[in-house]
Amino acid sequence: PTPQLVDEYCSEALPHISRLRVAAGRCKIVAAKELLADWLDTHPADEDGLFAEPLIVWAHHREVMDALIETVEGMGIKNFGVIRGGMVSEDVSQMVDDFQAGRLPVLLASIHAAGVGVTLTRATVAIFVETDWTPAIVAQAQARIHRIGQTRDTLCVTLVAPGTLDETIMRILGEKSKVLTPVLGGGQDVRPDDGVAGEVPARVVLRRLVEDTLGLG
Repeated sequence: PTPQLVDEYCSEALPHISRLRVAAGRCKIVAAKELLADWLDTHPADEDGLFAEPLIVWAHHREVMDALIETVEGMGIKNFGVIRGGMVSEDVSQMVDDFQAGRLPVLLASIHAAGVGVTLTRATVAIFVETDWTPAIVAQAQARIHRIGQTRDTLCVTLVAPGTLDETIMRILGEKSKVLTPVLGGGQDVRPDDGVAGEVPARVVLRRLVEDTLGLG
């Protein structure tokens, strides 16, 4: 196909990108469940009933968050936390307080609802079932556990589903992060704006996906 035909196809197929992202997220629910089960088995509550190292599980889309909540409930975990869009600030603050006090074994968190302005240093490990188009926003979510007050090593794990849109998005984000890291630096709570955020437009992701599929890259 000519570049013009590729452009025309990408313009028509652009609305499907969101569905591809949700599908990629849902593909990783089973893997997230296995990781969560392993973590809880090896990090049980202390004698006082508190969790020294609770786990954070990050997601983005409502459908993926709903699937995670259903999965955790199905595992019989009753006192888990959730921070997602639409919650009032008082409820978010209470959830953060409970998490920091060790009363929650796991927190399911939306990247946009909990990715900036809260401290979650009780955790040392976070699992990203989904990421964001913008490297700076992902970095801010990672900084919830790696910030002032954290005295331990931290680890962030990103799940990538082979054969899905994940591979294309992660490749583009990796390329942009190499450029943006010197610009963004290591400061805490640096709110990304249009000048430095490095957001990846959906059309860029779709075009890369098409080029990779057709062997045009």
